[in-house]
Amino acid sequence: MKPAPCIPQSSIFMEEVFRISGFNKYEFQVAFSSTEDVEKILIPDKRIKTVIFTGSTKAGAAVASVAGKHLKKSMLELGGSDPFIVLPDADLDKVVYLIY
Repeated sequence: MKPAPCIPQSSIFMEEVFRISGFNKYEFQVAFSSTEDVEKILIPDKRIKTVIFTGSTKAGAAVASVAGKHLKKSMLELGGSDPFIVLPDADLDKVVYLIY
């Protein structure tokens, strides 16, 4: 997993969840890499079997193109709605204000 630079902690946490769930360190890893490294090194690597991407349509098209070139399975979630969790103690008036 290559996280967006603005959210490294959630990716580190996700990697920890995979470990706790029984995955070994080679089955799921966070890669703090440049976009160029992902395109030229990570996706082409024979050990990479599947490419999963969440992000913009433009970036997703680039990822899909590279994955397709190397005949890798890919799953894309593009142009998402930027969801978040609202906990029970939240002030709903403030939440609605933040959404709209």
